[in-house]
Amino acid sequence: MKIKNLLLTLSCASVVFGATAQSHHGFYYKPDQEMIDASLESDSKAPKSLTPWFNTTEFVMPMYNDAKTDLVPSTIYEGNKTDLIPRQAKIDANAAKLNGAVMEATFADDGVMWVTAPSTAQFPTAGTAVTAPGTVVFHLVLGSTPHRINDTDNVLSYTGDRAYLSDCNGVNIGICLPEGATVKAYLSTPNINAKNAGGYDSLGDVMRTAAFDFDNVATGKYVEVNSGAPYNSLACIEMTEEHNPKWPDGYCAKYIDVVVYNVKAGDKVGFGGLQTLHPGWTPAVFAGVEEITVDNENSPVEYFNLQGIRVNNPENGLYIRRQGTQVSKVVIK
Repeated sequence: MKIKNLLLTLSCASVVFGATAQSHHGFYYKPDQEMIDASLESDSKAPKSLTPWFNTTEFVMPMYNDAKTDLVPSTIYEGNKTDLIPRQAKIDANAAKLNGAVMEATFADDGVMWVTAPSTAQFPTAGTAVTAPGTVVFHLVLGSTPHRINDTDNVLSYTGDRAYLSDCNGVNIGICLPEGATVKAYLSTPNINAKNAGGYDSLGDVMRTAAFDFDNVATGKYVEVNSGAPYNSLACIEMTEEHNPKWPDGYCAKYIDVVVYNVKAGDKVGFGGLQTLHPGWTPAVFAGVEEITVDNENSPVEYFNLQGIRVNNPENGLYIRRQGTQVSKVVIK
């Protein structure tokens, strides 16, 4: 219980900072069955759809090379621009180009999603034995406007505010890896060309990806960890209003992928969620918080200024008031 209380304190701290100017920075999501159902039912109107995918070949994302003159080929995005695995209908239509299977997911009591790498593949030929390690892909599709990161009026942060990427300096994930596996995260944006990049780009209509690396956390235990800084991030993060006034906070990110490499048939992977990191932002906690009940009425009252700094004796101004899990803005005169 002491550990859970600490997690809750950290979560509440992120809510407090979320109510300040930082509130709309962080993109946040926890996987749930509704997201998976939207994918399987090919619900194109869903704000989020999640496909747990097992790829029998190494998963490669479309990214610039080091010289930023060309794109690295992709194994699941045709021509680096057409998304092949957002929804079941499109998976079926592109079966001949895919290698692997859609995985079934189960949710633990603390909200962590678990999948098991299959022993046989589904595409391109059903029943093909999986004899070599593959990759587990948690593929989130954010749908169309306003559900993508950086779209006006999106509500994708932990606090239900707008999320953007212009100062993203990493991501935080909840993950449980089998021995020998590694993990990366990717934020991807659909078709950027010279026209909607303010003449900045001459590569034509292509998908772009920002990538994030993590230290080796393949311990068989669930952890919530931060990545390193993003790289190959020109499209999603570095491209701002100077390239197109429509995207002052970075280009829109539509696809989020957490990819676990070197997974063998029968291996289990646990996934708790992903959130972007920004200066001054305290990551929220993914697992276990839902189980905790808090006596808000008898909890101490705390005040913070709009920069998230705690104030012991607030006077004359606008403050953030926190009591237990309840957070609000108040004016003190």
